[in-house]
Amino acid sequence: MNINIEAQHTMHLATERYAIGYMQADSRVLLARNMFQ
Repeated sequence: MNINIEAQHTMHLATERYAIGYMQADSRVLLARNMFQ
């Protein structure tokens, strides 16, 4: 039971970290587009 909760928590953190990284990359792409227009 405990191991399952640990795994879910780790998964949640990984998903959150991925989402934040994705958003940052997206904003960099938008920034680059604006600079090169």
